[in-house]
Amino acid sequence: MKKAVSVFLTVLAVFLLGMPVLAAEKEYTIPEMDNMTVQVPDDLFVFTQDLDPTDPNMIAAGYTDIISKGNEFRENNIYLNVVGENGSPNVVIAKKESSRTREVYNLSLLSDAEFEEFLDEMRGDEEEQAADPSMQTMEYTVERYDTPNQPFFVLELSMDSTDQLGRETTITELCYSTIINGYSITIDTYNENGPISDEARQLAQSIADSAEFPIVNEKPEQTEGSSTALGILIMAAPILVIVIIIAIPIVISRISAKRIKKQRAIMADKLETYRKEHLEKERLAAERGTQPEEPETRFANVTQYSDAAIKKFCMYHCFRKRINVVIVYFLCGIFCLAVGVLGADLSWFLRILLFALFVFCIAWPLYMPRKMIASQIRVYKKYRSRTALYYFRDEDFRISELQSASVYPYFQITSVRESKDYFYLYFNDEQVYYVRKDGFKFGTVDEFRKFIHEKTS
Repeated sequence: MKKAVSVFLTVLAVFLLGMPVLAAEKEYTIPEMDNMTVQVPDDLFVFTQDLDPTDPNMIAAGYTDIISKGNEFRENNIYLNVVGENGSPNVVIAKKESSRTREVYNLSLLSDAEFEEFLDEMRGDEEEQAADPSMQTMEYTVERYDTPNQPFFVLELSMDSTDQLGRETTITELCYSTIINGYSITIDTYNENGPISDEARQLAQSIADSAEFPIVNEKPEQTEGSSTALGILIMAAPILVIVIIIAIPIVISRISAKRIKKQRAIMADKLETYRKEHLEKERLAAERGTQPEEPETRFANVTQYSDAAIKKFCMYHCFRKRINVVIVYFLCGIFCLAVGVLGADLSWFLRILLFALFVFCIAWPLYMPRKMIASQIRVYKKYRSRTALYYFRDEDFRISELQSASVYPYFQITSVRESKDYFYLYFNDEQVYYVRKDGFKFGTVDEFRKFIHEKTS
């Protein structure tokens, strides 16, 4: 059961409605999956992890937040996204590797009896499911599905849920999955509000049927020594303690995610009210035969999104806003070092492993800003302009040049942070606007600080 739920959590949510039944097909190769090839109708959009913010097909497919979408692709190991106009249908192809996939290695190597045991493992224990309250609102099936080139299994899941406004809905997911060369490949389609459409089902199935695997490696031999070492690792108390410590931030982040979900529901109501008020103002102005009155600009600012500005933001975000994560990693590293040095009964293998974990826990937080800086610079270099023009009014602020002109009410800002040279307006961790302190053309820094905190408190 846990592995079935893991499959569900691995793949991101995407939206789907319909697609043409008959269409010419085009072949796509996925290098990250040992040059696996699939056939895709050529009237659909196809995206990879290397998203181009200037690609007009992104808008046509319904994707507006390109940075966030790229982060989702990378975080979930999605290497191909097949999507129709306005986001429907929508199928993703993802890769995942675990100790279980390495153990199975290739579904084609299993006998019929072994394959059925594998499916039973995916289905889980009925008594365990009955005792788990979270499973009482979930229904799923797991069945074998043979394609011309590779055996798959099909996971179909439906679960009762509530949307951001608190309304009851049903989440459904359909996955065609296989294991080859020690990793799993998932061809997945998903609907947050009701059953999966026939068009999406046909698309996912046709992609699975067309999949070809030009590189099939032999399964490595597992020695008794390696199994013993794995058993030592699993049973080693110090490692288990480290895993628990590392899991703490994950638990905290999930609690935070629930809070954010509630905030989004409240924000949706506020946005609806905000839009209705502005539509009413436009209607009254139209009746009078005039244009709606333009709000007075309280502050005007010009900010350059230069490489230096991006570096300053990434350093601030990683080492000041997320300082708690850095501290947790450093504490885990110190704990690993202490156990490795003071543990009298530890083998040399475990000591080396603990030292490697110590190096990782110290080095990873130091590496993350560099990775973030490189990613952000690549993204902003593709923008038509790297200059943001801000106009702050009483109810909202307007931004142009950096992106198409947009107006945002202040309640969309979830957090305002301040460094020596900048104000950072957080909508979320993926959408942050920089406001340079020496870039004000109208208004002062002190006045703006008071103003923005009043508007967002």
